[in-house]
Amino acid sequence: MKSMARPITLLVLVVGLLTLAARLQAQSQVETGQARPDWAAEEAGTSAPSRDRFFFPTVGMTEQQQRGEFLYLQGCALCHLPRLDKSIFYSNTPVVYYNLQGLFKGAAPGKEEEVRDMILLGSANMPAFRWAFEPQEIDDLIAYLKTR
Repeated sequence: MKSMARPITLLVLVVGLLTLAARLQAQSQVETGQARPDWAAEEAGTSAPSRDRFFFPTVGMTEQQQRGEFLYLQGCALCHLPRLDKSIFYSNTPVVYYNLQGLFKGAAPGKEEEVRDMILLGSANMPAFRWAFEPQEIDDLIAYLKTR
């Protein structure tokens, strides 16, 4: 059974490296002027919002929720994907994330501030994102989490 852990670990590592490579390539295109971030073009009023040519937002969400979904898929989904059935692999699969499904369903009024603080400050098991996300992006992310 332990023989399954290594291929899964390698697969996760390869996917992470490919994602990082794609992100660095896109960033270098923006820095060299070969590409312009869609959000910057949107703010300048020169184009319609399109996020990414490979990103298809969930239908029926507001523009803010779609931006939050994009951020969630880029920064959060690697750890917070829905849980797979453990029987697919083996029973010793560690749980390394907190499932965010229904996080705001019936939540108390202070829950949004709690989540905002968790995103900004992190915890022992989660990195802080205060330097990665702008305040508006955190608002977008929370707006998306309210839809889940």
